[in-house]
Amino acid sequence: FDASSFGGSISVGARGPDHASVTRFKNVLSADSRFFNVDLPLSRIAGSGDNTVNFTITFQVREPFFAR
Repeated sequence: FDASSFGGSISVGARGPDHASVTRFKNVLSADSRFFNVDLPLSRIAGSGDNTVNFTITFQVREPFFAR
């Protein structure tokens, strides 16, 4: 997880059960108005030795998402 500034892009490295699940996760974020510029390049999804996939997704969060 890298969020040096919540006004900029947030990068999350994670593991998922398969490509389809990771793509659904990306689509859920994309459909949520609190997130924008959601990016999950296919080159950032890689199979791992335990039949899961590692991936890195980046996105931005709209300011009102964080209550002060």
